[in-house]
Amino acid sequence: MPKEPDLKDHSTAFQYPGKWNFLRLMIILIATTLLFCKVSGDLSNSLNTSPGTGPGIIFPQDLQAIDDEVKNSLFHAEQEIAYLLSIPVDERNENNTIIRLEEILTKMDLSLLKYRALARLYPDKDLQNAAFMATEKRNAFIRDIGLNDDLYHLIKEVSPKSEYGRWLHAQEIKFFSSNGAGLTAEKRRELVSLHQRLESLQNQHLKNIRENRPVTENIDILSETLILRNKIATLLGYPAWTDYKADMQGWEMNSTGISSLLNEITPLVKEWVKPLVDELLQIKQTKNPGESFIYDYEVETLIASSNSETHPHEREFSLPFHQVISRSLSLISCLLGVRTEQITNSSLYSPGVLLFRVSDEKTCESLGWFYLDLRDREEKPAEWMTVMITGDGSKECSGGGDVNLSGKPAPVFIVSGIVDESKGHPQFGKEEYTLLFHELGHVYTRILSESGWSAQAPETLPVELTEASSHLFEYLAWTPEFLCIMTAPDGMDSARKDCKTSEESAMNGPFSPRHLWSLGRDMVISNLEYQLMNTSGNISFGEIYSGIFTDITGAEVTDEGGYLLRHPHFTGDNAGMYWIYPAGRLYGALIYSKFADNGFFNQTTWSEFSDLILMPDGRAIGAEDRVKKFLDMDNISIHEVVKKKPDLTEKDLAFIPDCIIRTYPLA
Repeated sequence: MPKEPDLKDHSTAFQYPGKWNFLRLMIILIATTLLFCKVSGDLSNSLNTSPGTGPGIIFPQDLQAIDDEVKNSLFHAEQEIAYLLSIPVDERNENNTIIRLEEILTKMDLSLLKYRALARLYPDKDLQNAAFMATEKRNAFIRDIGLNDDLYHLIKEVSPKSEYGRWLHAQEIKFFSSNGAGLTAEKRRELVSLHQRLESLQNQHLKNIRENRPVTENIDILSETLILRNKIATLLGYPAWTDYKADMQGWEMNSTGISSLLNEITPLVKEWVKPLVDELLQIKQTKNPGESFIYDYEVETLIASSNSETHPHEREFSLPFHQVISRSLSLISCLLGVRTEQITNSSLYSPGVLLFRVSDEKTCESLGWFYLDLRDREEKPAEWMTVMITGDGSKECSGGGDVNLSGKPAPVFIVSGIVDESKGHPQFGKEEYTLLFHELGHVYTRILSESGWSAQAPETLPVELTEASSHLFEYLAWTPEFLCIMTAPDGMDSARKDCKTSEESAMNGPFSPRHLWSLGRDMVISNLEYQLMNTSGNISFGEIYSGIFTDITGAEVTDEGGYLLRHPHFTGDNAGMYWIYPAGRLYGALIYSKFADNGFFNQTTWSEFSDLILMPDGRAIGAEDRVKKFLDMDNISIHEVVKKKPDLTEKDLAFIPDCIIRTYPLA
């Protein structure tokens, strides 16, 4: 049987919001910032331990406490909104209406947004259920706000004066419009009915997957969901579902832009993937000279076989838990020019969770926080994910502090996954090691890009560059230089003199057969999804899939995409978003190529990464233009990148920054 490729379910990527709360979350994500002061030079302590008080988030540990927090938060939000509605018309202004509404909802989410993650991560099933109910109540409240015509017209009639006010006003109008405010009663009922039917079909699809129902049933579901999505988009004034999804997520590009991007990068991906398939065919022909094709199910097997022949001395990969955490955070902090410290004696939602604060080394200003939750426990999901749960307003070096709603708070994330504990103690194997760097790429680049806003009206890192950064760190983790530091047996000083890297570097870089095939497969799924999301009525799923697959990869199809119909992506809340994955992989590989040319520890290149990719002057610069400027190319050329591809078996350890060597162990 053909092996079913893994699909993105956002378990190894930043988690994107669901249909009722994605716009509200987008506003939260955009609003969580700190004033930025650029740092440079060597850091004395990239990773340290502090008995600080943390970001001030409370994690209730019993059902009554959760219920009380939800009731109190919603009650105060209701009271504040009632007061806002009572303000006389002639007294309403930008501050007491537009900005005040955002403050009310932000304050509510300082207490309630965390339950979205805790519904999966609390160590007790009853607590998880209570967190799920808390999330449902929060979402219902947000949904009711979005349908409040009085509040909608109040906000709409106020004329903002400042740049930030105009930006926020546009976001709030979008929020109300997306929920049906302003529609006639008949159209609002129709919108509610469409969403209810869509949700019912999504649940039926999940049930079909669990029960291993025939894929033909899922094709019927997919066909109907495509009709429903486009009806919803039309009702809300959008040409297609992808336009609606793009606008709700705050992306720079609409459906036309996504189409243009796919048209631009698909040929680039072909230039990498088709030669790989041709090479695999030659390998196959050494045993069966008469063979003319490579089939989809053969590719990964042939890649694995080729790796075992070209890299026969591959060693077992297993690293101690605390060594990987302390060294990876020190390494990333040093290269990005920030300080990361473990915060002890702070409130945690489960035993075994670690809390870290990322700050400006010179000013001690908090740039962000993250909880690292990697130990296994009952009821915890195995997939890796990064979720933002709230922001805080602390500015002091000691950590902690009350939330200041008039300031720009630092974002707080949870990074969750499970490491191997089969030998009685936590260890990082190959997969866990890769996923850790992937998720840390999400966290640090999100923290830095959001802390770098200088204008009043916030701008976010383009979503495809968020994914590109996570892939960049995933690729860097397997370079000889990084591996020397991560695996050095006698501490960081020994990395220079007695480092022995395995052959894993050549097998896990962005130009390796495994990653090139993943890029090609993601490109196939993205093109397929885009066509589906802009189609109404019955679909020829297998025919469309087969044509796209062979066109991009050169391999022949046997499965006709059946594995995709056994995955919830196309009918779930994140349908219409798959294009970010091949774009992220491609941009990540291109960014990596400059580090490979200049040195993975080159501080000038790291500064350019921060200044040109994460925080460029003129924050409206798109992803492609940022990458071009970073690479100093007028046009992105795959041929130029491949031509300069380095031999990664030769490591360059001439310079290891002192801030990497002076590593402090975890508490």
